[in-house]
Amino acid sequence: MGLRKITIGVDWDDVLCDLNTRAIELANRDFGLDLKLSDITSWENTGKASVIKKYYADMELYERQYVTEEGKAFMSKLQKEGEVFIITAVQPEFMGIRVSQIKKAFPDFPNENIIMGSQKHLVHFDITLDDANHNIFKSNSAFPVLFRKPWNQDATGVLSVNGYDDFLQLVYQIKRSMVESVHSLKHPAMIALVGPSGSGKHQMMEQLLSYTEFAHPISYTTNPNNLKRHRYITSEEFSDAEFLEKTMYGGYGYGTLKKDVTDLLEQEISVVMPLDICGAITLKRQYPTLMVYCKQSKDKLIENILMKNCDLKEKKLRLLALEQERKHESLCDITVREGEVGKILEVFRSTKY
Repeated sequence: MGLRKITIGVDWDDVLCDLNTRAIELANRDFGLDLKLSDITSWENTGKASVIKKYYADMELYERQYVTEEGKAFMSKLQKEGEVFIITAVQPEFMGIRVSQIKKAFPDFPNENIIMGSQKHLVHFDITLDDANHNIFKSNSAFPVLFRKPWNQDATGVLSVNGYDDFLQLVYQIKRSMVESVHSLKHPAMIALVGPSGSGKHQMMEQLLSYTEFAHPISYTTNPNNLKRHRYITSEEFSDAEFLEKTMYGGYGYGTLKKDVTDLLEQEISVVMPLDICGAITLKRQYPTLMVYCKQSKDKLIENILMKNCDLKEKKLRLLALEQERKHESLCDITVREGEVGKILEVFRSTKY
């Protein structure tokens, strides 16, 4: 990609401008319901949330949409990082109001950078941000990024963010990976071990923990079958907790409490954590962090996943995510293979004050 200006495609509905929230408002008004956004657990809007489908063809829904001040500030920052396009799937009869809303929210946004149509996979950007699983998995963009919502929590292994700040940090990381062959580090206090399921992240962590300068905070999960390295909490507790980073993997939530990490750092103990790429980038946004990609052959990755003590659905999701996760190597600071913990220590200690 070189040094040219990167291109960034941003979805409109439920990324820049709430759609389902407004549809829920109308459904609750008209039917006396108490629907919440968390009730929309799939793109098909099945179950009790299926009632909102009727409003997708209602002009009032589109008239209710608006961009928040946070969304406007986000776009202003994003446009400084590259050439931004708004790409939106909207029915032809609502295209006029969609353009009017875009221009009202972003008066100086170039008309030629507004793209309408449902075949988003036919358009290539360097980075794409979208809330729909199918758009991410079919995307031809170099870095498709999923905007986490209740209806896409089962998506595993893809680049994903929980908010605008996380996406901006991811853009910075991607841009840096395009132009730098070696990443410069300043005073890392954390080591984030990144890699696909079965890459040996946890084994690498155990080796690092044999050195007294490192510790690993407790991590929590909603997966009752993965309690060897994690502590179980309910989905409700997971939603309410103040996590430093959290992610969805195989349909389950995983996260680390901010207080647990802060307590260790205040004792001048460096923290090592196995994470997916999104968790690592979130961490790097808040603390000086060395991102380490743990590399393993594809055959070995598949073998390790098949040997894992988890159900068939989770194994399937992990296997499907392999190719996406292997692409994340370029976003990390260094790459190591099995047995190369010394390489991590050398880089970490040479840059840590």
